[in-house]
Amino acid sequence: MRKLATLSFLVLFLFTGCKNSVNEADEYFTKQFDEVIGDDIIFFTSTINFLYYANPTNYWYPEENTYQDILDDKFRRGYRGLERLSNEINTIPDGDQKVSDAIKLLQKEISIAQQDIKEKQSAIENINGLGFFGGMSGIMDLSRALNSKEEQEKMEEKRRMPKEVEQSLYNLTKVLFNKYNTLVLKMNKLENGAFELTKPTFEEKSKIRNNLKILTKKKLNLEYNSSDTIIRDKMTKDLFDFYDKGFKLSAN
Repeated sequence: MRKLATLSFLVLFLFTGCKNSVNEADEYFTKQFDEVIGDDIIFFTSTINFLYYANPTNYWYPEENTYQDILDDKFRRGYRGLERLSNEINTIPDGDQKVSDAIKLLQKEISIAQQDIKEKQSAIENINGLGFFGGMSGIMDLSRALNSKEEQEKMEEKRRMPKEVEQSLYNLTKVLFNKYNTLVLKMNKLENGAFELTKPTFEEKSKIRNNLKILTKKKLNLEYNSSDTIIRDKMTKDLFDFYDKGFKLSAN
């Protein structure tokens, strides 16, 4: 009779009171996720596209363009690229002071560069109006013929995005990537909280981490507003790869 009672209690426990570590961790994630990591998910999704395209050539001229090509274009493509860059950084949330400062600095340098371009465009129009050897292109051809190789190299350096804009763009991307590191650290905080609560085996740890990634990806997809899901998925994969590399699972 005693054995029967013990067996009945065991069956009742298995079906009503037993939760494995993975299920307990899932419940923990559901309760804690938005509070711990919700704002960071929103920030991540709002900056994915910007960071993916944060290369100076996407907002200036291709590498193969020479300075004369730029002069022939009268800086029009460069001006439009800077305008597009200005519009895109305005979409970045600036609640963080370092992000806000980096955005303001880049906006300032874009404005200075655009004013400089307008002055160059005005000068080009004036020279072209004089009909001097085919206008600005003629002057450039004459300059290339007369100047030394060193001077020509300096001229080619001018074809790059304005230095101050490029440096400020790099600074902003660096600040944003540091924010991504904050997201990774908070993911680890959630994971460690689940491990401390459930005391999982190594195999269960792997399942818990995978479930955390699934939940994170689900939240990212819900918050992401762009139609470019290829970029979203690639940046999400990079985030998870970075996480796995930085926080390797152990049996302890």
